[in-house]
Amino acid sequence: DGEPALLIIMSRSLQDALLEDAEPFVRAVVGAMEAARSQHFRMGEMETVQTVLQVERGFRLSLPMAAAQRIMEVITTMYPSLTSRILVVNMPSYLSWLINFVKGFLCELSANKIQLIDSFHELLEHYEHDHLPSYYQQKGGVK
Repeated sequence: DGEPALLIIMSRSLQDALLEDAEPFVRAVVGAMEAARSQHFRMGEMETVQTVLQVERGFRLSLPMAAAQRIMEVITTMYPSLTSRILVVNMPSYLSWLINFVKGFLCELSANKIQLIDSFHELLEHYEHDHLPSYYQQKGGVK
């Protein structure tokens, strides 16, 4: 539908950095959201951006709950009208409870914006193949 999207790739190195301190990453997310707002939005127009959190292989259950909650809080609380939805892609099935746990700390409206995406086919229900970021073209889908 032409809505801009913010792609966050949750790599092993990012996860390790979040174990040390989540705030630099939170500040980077805020910067990206502010950049999206300044580039894509015009006064008086109601527009939104989607956030795609891509979880790469090697994700471990060592991400502090406080860090996960803080990241979701920034995206949904600080930017509730800016974020139309958050797609969490490729979260290992045994960790999907983590997302549901974090959603429990958010307001209902924000929690309902968060969706788990388990397959490339499911991602294509939200985006046309040709409009996916180059990350997915290079990886050959969701992995």
